[in-house]
Amino acid sequence: MKLVTLLLVIAAVPGACWPEARFYGRIAVWNRTTEAITIVAPGPAAPSRDEIRVEPCGHATRDRFLTSDFEVLDSAGTSRVIVHGGAGPDPAHPEPLYMVVAVYGREVGAELFETPPAELPPCR
Repeated sequence: MKLVTLLLVIAAVPGACWPEARFYGRIAVWNRTTEAITIVAPGPAAPSRDEIRVEPCGHATRDRFLTSDFEVLDSAGTSRVIVHGGAGPDPAHPEPLYMVVAVYGREVGAELFETPPAELPPCR
C-alpha cells in the first residue's frame, strides 16, 4: 500500500521522475552565418552524441536526429542556441523541424519553422 501511495504522489507531481519523450525526426538547418556551426544532440557534454556540421552560409539535413534536445555550437565549440522539447505531440510520428541559424542584432540565434522558410536572411 505504501508503494502504491508513493507512486501516486510521484505521478501527481509534474515532471517528477518521468522521462521526457525523445523525438527523432527530420531536421533541416540553414546556416546564415560566416562561420561553420555544429548541431549536437543531446549536447556537447554527453558521452555519446550525434553531430551535424553545417558549413558557412550552407544547408544540411538529416532524417533521423534527436530534434527534441540539441544545441548549436559555433566554430569554437561555444553553445549559441539550446533547443529543448517539441517536434510535435507524438514521439512516434515527429514533425519535421526547419531551423535557420543567423546573426540577429549582435548575437547568433535560431528561428524554428514548421515548414521550410520562404525567405532566408542574408548570410553575415
